Amino acid sequence: MQGFRTRYPEVEIVVREGHLEGLAQGVRQGELDLAFMPTAGVSRAGLSMELLFSSPLVVALPPEHNLTGVGNITLGAIAHEPFVDFSPRWGTRVLVDQIFAMEGVLRSTAFELENFELLFQFVAPGFGLALAPGATMAGRHLAHLQIMRSRGSNPLPEWVVGMFEASASGDLPSNPPAALFKAMIRQEFGRLGSARPVSLSGA
Repeated sequence: MQGFRTRYPEVEIVVREGHLEGLAQGVRQGELDLAFMPTAGVSRAGLSMELLFSSPLVVALPPEHNLTGVGNITLGAIAHEPFVDFSPRWGTRVLVDQIFAMEGVLRSTAFELENFELLFQFVAPGFGLALAPGATMAGRHLAHLQIMRSRGSNPLPEWVVGMFEASASGDLPSNPPAALFKAMIRQEFGRLGSARPVSLSGA
């Protein structure tokens, strides 16, 4: 857990990184004021949520991989490759599993990791490919391919990040700094626009 001050002197923020259910439970119990999480795999019971942004998943691969430059690819075409995945407790893993299931493709998970930075560190030297949000690829020395559907015409679900708080927040003590921070987040994402890529380290 880490605390830091924002450019607003009256707001001090304590940040806790964790997996989905731990963060969601912390919000429900009033231990956390807000949680920023991918929406896939999160039980909405006792929570309200505002959408912040979304990003399609792409295939991340080393720059020297023989598929670099292909552009679009089906998941079936890379099913033989080893994959670097998040552990099942992360929302991004839930979404990746869902997309592979929708395409009817089985993959071999060679490594299960806990954050984007480590995931990309395993992809870069060629330990495996990974499905990752396109928004997290900016500025990295990695190639990526767009996922092309092989079955059905509906688009694949995207990586969606929401701002969660307790739906029964009226029963909890008011927290003016948290309310101000929430307003800051709304203002910042409104300024950037939901389509702008955002670099995150969580899963």
